[in-house]
Amino acid sequence: MKLGFGFLNITAGWTALFFEPTRDQNFFVGVAKGIGYTLTNTAGGILHAATFPLPIDIPLPQGGIAYEYKK
Repeated sequence: MKLGFGFLNITAGWTALFFEPTRDQNFFVGVAKGIGYTLTNTAGGILHAATFPLPIDIPLPQGGIAYEYKK
């Protein structure tokens, strides 16, 4: 699951760049948050994918890109 979460954040982390400006009342604050979340989600996804065999957790802002895995 950690490898999948990492891969999801690597491939979909850039979507925060377009999603965040629509959530905030101030467009420019939303753009800044979108850039920050894009960078942290993508970098965090790389770290999650690289460390998937290790039992450590790297928290991402707002939980990263969320996807519910079914068991």
